Amino acid sequence: MRSVKRNLIKFSGYSLALVLPKKILKDFGWNAADVIRVTSDPKKKRLIVTKMNSAKDPERTPTANPARPSPTTRDSDDIQPIPEL
Repeated sequence: MRSVKRNLIKFSGYSLALVLPKKILKDFGWNAADVIRVTSDPKKKRLIVTKMNSAKDPERTPTANPARPSPTTRDSDDIQPIPEL
């Protein structure tokens, strides 16, 4: 497991951005056009970042916004999707 320290960068008046290191992205095989899912775990105070599987992912349909999972979909009972601002 790799651990790196990163700073949050102010992206707009109400958003922050996290820049992921190129080495980690390369290790995961992630590219600039890939769609990822960010899920929050408030109990453990962590974010879970996963790459969505293109056409194989049931949530990734032409009518759905792939960056925002549906509120009823959960990886487990204690992990909630990040609320919209």
